[in-house]
Amino acid sequence: MTEAEAVNTVTTSDGTPKRLLNKTMLGIVASETISAFGTQMTFLAVPWFVLSTTGSASRMGLVFAVELLPIALLGMPSALVVQRIGVRATMLLADAVRGTLVLLIPILHLLGLLSFPVLLAVVFALGSCTAPYLSAQRLILPETFGDDQALMTKGNALIEGGTRTAQLLGPAIAGLLITQIGEINVLWFDAATYALSIAILMLALPRSRRPLAATAAAPQGGVFEGARFVLAHPLLRRVAAAALAFGTFFPILIATLPVLTVERFQANSAVAGALIGGWGAGALIGVFVVMRLASRIPPLKLGALAAVAVAAPLWLLPLPLTAWQSVLILAVAGVSTPMLNAPVITIILTRSPDRIRAKVIAFVMTANLLAGPAGYAVGGALLERWGVTIPLILAAAGTSLAALLLTTMLRVPDEAPPPQN
Repeated sequence: MTEAEAVNTVTTSDGTPKRLLNKTMLGIVASETISAFGTQMTFLAVPWFVLSTTGSASRMGLVFAVELLPIALLGMPSALVVQRIGVRATMLLADAVRGTLVLLIPILHLLGLLSFPVLLAVVFALGSCTAPYLSAQRLILPETFGDDQALMTKGNALIEGGTRTAQLLGPAIAGLLITQIGEINVLWFDAATYALSIAILMLALPRSRRPLAATAAAPQGGVFEGARFVLAHPLLRRVAAAALAFGTFFPILIATLPVLTVERFQANSAVAGALIGGWGAGALIGVFVVMRLASRIPPLKLGALAAVAVAAPLWLLPLPLTAWQSVLILAVAGVSTPMLNAPVITIILTRSPDRIRAKVIAFVMTANLLAGPAGYAVGGALLERWGVTIPLILAAAGTSLAALLLTTMLRVPDEAPPPQN
């Protein structure tokens, strides 16, 4: 067996080899890369459109906040949708609606009907469809690999790699396209990526996948069942708390990047794209690191060390740096992002009973996103009042606090999930 084959294969306790790069995983990664590519273009184009037409950092921050708000509010209820209709149907439906909504923005603009309240309404609807999609995307892994931690960590890293490839290319290309065709016209490309993603998922995800609420006789614990399980589990309780902290302070960093471009780099949209793309470039490198380390370092230790490595470089960003120095720092921090996210998601999935796994992952993801709207809104207000330095310091301090919290996981008993009823 070659080294590449060894990375792609894990032998289970009964001696049966499992393949990482199967049809389902390849389809998931391809669809995620394509749709995230368009989303990342929109992620730059819509705030840039608001900033350039209104000159208001607060309004720009509000756009970020309104898109995240429904993801946070509907995160736990969305788990019921995934359990009821299954992973495949959830992902296809979410992509279809999101593609339609993105297409609506340039159409309304052409008709002269795209007021700021209307834009906020469309963005809110986009976030509403993203909540169930995010849960379903990760739940495909235990359906495919069972509870094999090494393969699940690698699978999470591959999904992360698709997202980060999009982060690398999407904003950079969007920055160039904005200067050529304008912010709103970039959204036509995003709508097309959703259509292509749907086609790939229809081919890659088997129709036979049953809903996660296995039988009508299965006990139902309601929307908050996942929350109760996490809060009673010492390890998962720490993970959820750290997710809440990261969800609070990362939005402040992201909201700062467009204004950083305006204040320090002559409002060059290509630089704005490079800043976001730099983070994605580093994270893409980190995916390959995870693929090597997943079978050698337990997820708990890998996630804790990566959290520290993500936070530490951010302390340099408040310094008076050149554009490329700023891009480099974001890239260095980005390298550790997959090494943080992939193991932590694996921990959540493998420590949760099958019956409530959708509710558990939805609750933890909700914790991460719950503070996002407030983080973006606060970030926008801080930027408007004090410029970029104070928000950058706050983002570095907050992510460092979250990293410290995750390192305490190493001292918490790693309890197995209780038997299912």
